[in-house]
Amino acid sequence: MYLLSGADPRRPAREFFALQPLVVDAAWRLSTSADLARSSVTGPYPRGYRLSRWVGDQIVEASVTDRTIARRFDDVVQMRRHPSILATPGTVLRALRVNRATAR
Repeated sequence: MYLLSGADPRRPAREFFALQPLVVDAAWRLSTSADLARSSVTGPYPRGYRLSRWVGDQIVEASVTDRTIARRFDDVVQMRRHPSILATPGTVLRALRVNRATAR
């Protein structure tokens, strides 16, 4: 994608390397949050972990029955989109509505 953006391949790729933490940090957080969900892990848990875990559980549950949530979830898991798309108010509210309707 970086080269498709019109970057000059003969110049140093400072912009490219400046963008790497955005991708690497997101992948690292996904990996470590999955590790923290294991029952054998006793912590320490990062600040906000319980809320983050609860929201994640809502998204996963809704992805089973809602195509829109499932696509967003799959895009994140397959690293086509940044995990922040799952934390948008619209996505979270949709997941809560779906789960509430499914529970009835």
